[in-house]
Amino acid sequence: MPEEYDAKQCDRLRSIIEGAELHHPPRPTRYDPGQQLEFDVTGVHPAVAGRATLVVERFVGGGFAGQVYRARLTALDGGPIPGLEPGAVYAVKILVPPSRFSQFFRDAIYRVGYQCPFAAQVNAGAARTGVLWQKLIRRGAQIRFGSERCVADTYATFLDPELGAFGEINEWVDGRNWRFEIDDEVTGRRKRSAAESASSREYLAKKEFMAALVRLFHDMGAPELARQYEWWTAKSQPNVLKRLDADATPEEGLTALDFRAGLALLPFLPMSPADFKLIVKGMARGDLVQFDRGDLGRLRAFCAEHEAAFADLMPALEELEQADPAYRRAQPDLLHHGLRLMYDGGLRRAVKAGFIEAWRVKGRADEAHAARLGASSLRFWLFFVLGVVPFLGTGLRKLWGASSFARHVAALFTSLGYLARALRASRAQCLLAWYRTGKVGEGGVEFFLRHPVLHFVTRIVPGLLPLPPKWHRFLTDPKFAARSIAGAVVYPVRFYRDAAFRVEWLTGEIEAGAREGMLTPDERQHIL
Repeated sequence: MPEEYDAKQCDRLRSIIEGAELHHPPRPTRYDPGQQLEFDVTGVHPAVAGRATLVVERFVGGGFAGQVYRARLTALDGGPIPGLEPGAVYAVKILVPPSRFSQFFRDAIYRVGYQCPFAAQVNAGAARTGVLWQKLIRRGAQIRFGSERCVADTYATFLDPELGAFGEINEWVDGRNWRFEIDDEVTGRRKRSAAESASSREYLAKKEFMAALVRLFHDMGAPELARQYEWWTAKSQPNVLKRLDADATPEEGLTALDFRAGLALLPFLPMSPADFKLIVKGMARGDLVQFDRGDLGRLRAFCAEHEAAFADLMPALEELEQADPAYRRAQPDLLHHGLRLMYDGGLRRAVKAGFIEAWRVKGRADEAHAARLGASSLRFWLFFVLGVVPFLGTGLRKLWGASSFARHVAALFTSLGYLARALRASRAQCLLAWYRTGKVGEGGVEFFLRHPVLHFVTRIVPGLLPLPPKWHRFLTDPKFAARSIAGAVVYPVRFYRDAAFRVEWLTGEIEAGAREGMLTPDERQHIL
């Protein structure tokens, strides 16, 4: 997020979109600080219904699995839902990436593996499956590690109709990765533990914790979820934080956060060093494609072995045993279903219902048309084939399946005033995305709002190129380009010649490290 990011500017751009009063407004891609969200929620355990109102405090980030916000719960109607208390802060995860490219890439990989849309985003059963696994693994962590706190808690799931995705409300964990540590043993150390080492103790403690967590996942029948914590994926380390209120020992306060895989693992597309081993192990289990499949029989056996510990969570286990097979039956998944789709009418109906639910959640079909798709096989297959049309498939589906979109398109061709409002709303939507990522600044927003033709040209070239935000702004903002060039020339000269400037810059870096928990107070003072 750019340093000059101002939520008030985002509010102004959204007001332009809302003021256009379109029949089918452009769908947002993410939220901004200060926005109020209202969801119909279902508790993870017990599955109690309620209505939650939250206010976004901060956009934390987004990856392939989805986007995460720090949000404060301001009201909860219905329930009560254990863990949800008005006034408390939570991590809200919505299972659609904020980046269109990330969503396209994620969905393409998933479609190759399972021949359907990304399930966690559009399938209620898939959304529930993830949090139920997390709740049960959290109890397993209490058995294995002595405390449930080493796995973040999860409280509720919901459908976000604005973003067109399911989501979840989880515990907010104030934490950090690990402190900066000098390591004089990096080449000499072999299998030394954190307790035995004098250097990099937090690094080693985290590595040991993640290895133990992977073993727990396997013991509980979740080998594919364990990929989120395999050390040698080289991207799993941020999934574990050390709580800021737990600094007595390097091991204390380590907490697993992420239980949603983002990318399916295809046998011909390893994406990390660890994936080669995982692919071989998956093939040995009969899983050519890996994502979030678990062994429910093994989970049931683990719970039976620790019957007293899981006694109160048996309803969650039973719901998982119902939701997981149902969501997998809603996918074509040719590698697992094989030829059953040809002769199993029940399976075909389940897959059909899965596609219709996905189209409804993503806004391709409204409620009325979704019902008609379910009642007519011919209508369903025509709608399915429309989506295969290159570039136009999504638009053709919406034109047929969403009455508001059909009215929108008709008005574009019959009313010049409506067309002008729609173009202005589209421009504001594009500038909102650019502004959030730093592709334009405050001045750029104002300039492009006043010059629609120049915005259109910029939107085509370089707007369609996958340029980094600063490159895009450099090419489209002459003042920013001039400042960047001047900074590139002046900064190193000033850093070399001006001792006070060096001290100011280095002090800022040290203070930032201390705020993020990378340095202890003593280390901060010593370096200063």
